Amino acid sequence: MPATASSRAALDLGVSCVLAALSGWKAFVRRTVPCRLPARAVSALAVTGGRAPAF
Repeated sequence: MPATASSRAALDLGVSCVLAALSGWKAFVRRTVPCRLPARAVSALAVTGGRAPAF
């Protein structure tokens, strides 16, 4: 399955969050929470609605 822009963005954000957490950059992690929570909700709705695959 080819990578999409949204999967690449999710990967980049995930790597950024891990690196920020490891370096102790709490301000970055706190600022990303409002973006991560709706993204998870939209993904869950897409899976339960049959519009995205459940892995």
